[in-house]
Amino acid sequence: MTGGDESAPCRRRQGVRDGRVRGRPYHFPATAEPILRETVVDRYERWHQDFQRRLAQHDRAVDAVARDLSSRTGWRVAATAGLGFPRPRPAAGGTPPDVVCDRGDAGPPLCLEVELPETLVRREVVQRLDRLRATGMDTHVVLIAEDPDRHLRRIAEARRLLARAGLTLPVACVDPDAETITGARW
Repeated sequence: MTGGDESAPCRRRQGVRDGRVRGRPYHFPATAEPILRETVVDRYERWHQDFQRRLAQHDRAVDAVARDLSSRTGWRVAATAGLGFPRPRPAAGGTPPDVVCDRGDAGPPLCLEVELPETLVRREVVQRLDRLRATGMDTHVVLIAEDPDRHLRRIAEARRLLARAGLTLPVACVDPDAETITGARW
């Protein structure tokens, strides 16, 4: 190819596919496209499996918290993912909280939002927690943390994060597999 003439056709070599990147000739190895497709599909499948695992972990945590509250209190418990519990009514933002307990005359309803640590930093989650708090419910955050030995550290980190967002909400941790709850003050 001559220097500067970008409209000239690319040289064809065996096993190389021609293409253009930003108007300049670029040679792709003949095997690049199938490898890239396989990599993207594999990455998506891994991401989807991880997403499904975390969703199941969230549902197990909601169920564990609802069963714990039901067994230790006489409150009426409603949970979005709890087996054998009615679904809570929609609250702030039109979606129901993860767990709601009607405490009767003992105080306002208890609202528990179960969150993964990585979702707690999302603006939408913080805004939702603020809207739930503004409804007058006693709103708590239950963080999913697999290692009970690190629960206290996770609670402190979550409190610091929420305080930076202007929320002072009680935080607890749950390990849904071991059914261990730390910091629950309800």
